[in-house]
Amino acid sequence: MATKTVAAARVGRKADNYSRFLASIDPIIIALVQETFRIDRERYLKSEREVLRARIESKLVKLGKDAFDIRTSLILTATTAPAAKPLIDFRAVYDLHFHGSGITEATVKRFVTSELRIVIWPYFRELVNNATARMHVPPIILPVSSRGEGFGGE
Repeated sequence: MATKTVAAARVGRKADNYSRFLASIDPIIIALVQETFRIDRERYLKSEREVLRARIESKLVKLGKDAFDIRTSLILTATTAPAAKPLIDFRAVYDLHFHGSGITEATVKRFVTSELRIVIWPYFRELVNNATARMHVPPIILPVSSRGEGFGGE
């Protein structure tokens, strides 16, 4: 029984450390560093229904005692069917710089695979919506959440 209590205490400390880490982080820079947008405009305008797929790929670039950097790639494709040639292929790369306390490789990696999508998704939504509107095609309005069918993270 003592082993379970010690293990539970360790898990509780890890959760508390992560909660403190989350409460301390402050996004300092969210910079769009690359964007590519390919569209088969004629096919897109003729299509009656598009299948959207989005993916977020993130990696830790730099880790310091009081700060860390992440590079996040966001990929969106639109097709007429799951295996069809893309009507739209949109890619954006963001560099993010955060300050905080309790920064460890483990806490940052956990953040990258969980809460980071909540930080970056609104930027991606706005970018896709504005880009499609400027292209004089019906704008793509992504869902508020990056969860759901076709919208996966790591």
